[in-house]
Amino acid sequence: MKRRIIFLLLIGCVSLAVAQAASLFEQANTAYTKGRYSQATDLYQQVIGQTGLSAELLGNLADSYAADGQPGLAVLHYERALLVSPGNAALRTALTALRQKEGLLQEQRLHERLAGLLGADQWLLLSGAAFVLLSLTVLAAGLLGRRRFPYACRISAFFLTATLLPLPPAWLRYQAWQDGVVTTESAKMLLSPFADAEIIGNLKAGSIIRPCNKEHGSYALIRDNDGHSGWLDRSSFQRVVAGQL
Repeated sequence: MKRRIIFLLLIGCVSLAVAQAASLFEQANTAYTKGRYSQATDLYQQVIGQTGLSAELLGNLADSYAADGQPGLAVLHYERALLVSPGNAALRTALTALRQKEGLLQEQRLHERLAGLLGADQWLLLSGAAFVLLSLTVLAAGLLGRRRFPYACRISAFFLTATLLPLPPAWLRYQAWQDGVVTTESAKMLLSPFADAEIIGNLKAGSIIRPCNKEHGSYALIRDNDGHSGWLDRSSFQRVVAGQL
């Protein structure tokens, strides 16, 4: 009897939490529709806090930041949404439009565009599936012999290629996990990690940077999209993968 009561209480708590999250989500959508973008961002963040990350919520949060005139945070959350759903065309279109508006759009090379179609784990899953088929082919060839399995070499070569081809894009997508996004207006890139150091560049909000895992005080060594290195105040950017913040 006690177990049944506890179970019903748990079900009730879960149902209440889901209802509260749904209510907050509707409030956030209403706030966005009525142009109260700052309120919408706060509400979407509360929903994420209750339900966890999803591409839809991150995309809505990015839309709100963009409409509120905060391109850096908008780009950051579009990038996070695309990590959750790499093939989402609507998210990619919205991010491209924002970058074009803010003068951040850079032409991607073909291999970068292809790698972006899937996430790192999805590329690795394809490679793993091909490796399993390769192993089964080799096993079948060993058991049946060449006469009964004359195309074993060709099939093995195909699956070997299919195993290796997804690895470079998986590596590229993994590298993207290390990226950061400038979230403040005109962040100053310095020659050395000191406030009075020479300014060697200005980075717009929404610019993609690659932290070099070297820090000094409140500064981090970074590399921009053009390959230039310098020191940036850590408060001026956030990593795309939130766990690395």
